[in-house]
Amino acid sequence: MATIKFTGWNVGMRGLPFMELLTKSADISLKEAMDIKIGIVDGEIIKLTIPNDSVAKEIVLKAREFGVICEILEPWVLEQKKPPEIE
Repeated sequence: MATIKFTGWNVGMRGLPFMELLTKSADISLKEAMDIKIGIVDGEIIKLTIPNDSVAKEIVLKAREFGVICEILEPWVLEQKKPPEIE
């Protein structure tokens, strides 16, 4: 399971392909995809949990191609804990 955090967009964002990506890959409705896109454009930070890690990575890669600023959150971020120590 992975959580994607959408934080913004770049000029020229391709909204329709992004919404299509979400409906097909994230298995959400068109309305939910549109609400996410509108929220991103309005400056909201949106988190979307995807059951499959590899699907989440694919969504992030394609969303970035479409001009969406996003990242996969590490589990420690979601739990509001300190990052693991690097040895």
